[in-house]
Amino acid sequence: MNASLNLTTSISTLLLENSKKWNNSPKSVQLFITFVALRSDNFDLEIAKHIIDGCKRSDQQACKALYLAYKDKMYGLCLRYAESVQDADDIFQEGFIKVFRDIVAFRGEGSFEGWMRRLFVNTSLHFLKQKRKSGMVFEDDFSSFDAADEIDESIELSENRQKLLIELMQKLPDGYRTVLNLYVMEDFSHEEISKQLGISLSTSKTQLMRAKIMMKKLLENALIKN
Repeated sequence: MNASLNLTTSISTLLLENSKKWNNSPKSVQLFITFVALRSDNFDLEIAKHIIDGCKRSDQQACKALYLAYKDKMYGLCLRYAESVQDADDIFQEGFIKVFRDIVAFRGEGSFEGWMRRLFVNTSLHFLKQKRKSGMVFEDDFSSFDAADEIDESIELSENRQKLLIELMQKLPDGYRTVLNLYVMEDFSHEEISKQLGISLSTSKTQLMRAKIMMKKLLENALIKN
């Protein structure tokens, strides 16, 4: 247990001491090439494996390459689940601590990004549950729905307004935002969401419908102002 605590502490220190330096490193030509290779759809699997194996050995250059490759995408995920930038920052750091701590468990079966994404999603959900000690509030009532509130599916997070959409998502209640993320962004079924969050199937569907309606109204208001 002490060894695990020490490992977590050392990883946390590594992130705190190096994240800004990694973001602005002037000499990372080789790492930049590795970064591009790792993010490319046609990246060299041997390069990716080399980086992951390096992270398993706690090699700082490999950790840097991995961090640079995924930091933007994972931070965007954190922002979508969090209700504030501060919460997203906390989830982001905790997520990367878990990535570097648990990467030894990754056996190369399936997508590494998928593995990392699931870890960040679980970290986000855990953070929200811990912040709301009494649990997230989920409404289960269709009585106030109006057919006119039904939204065009094309509006769902598909437009090039990512920053605005994230800001609007952070205005949603926790339950709405969480189900919307899991269903739309993570491609969870309602059955999977109900098991993950410990809610009924109908509650999951209600949350999604309410989230879409609220997002539509928030988006329409934002576009009118702009």
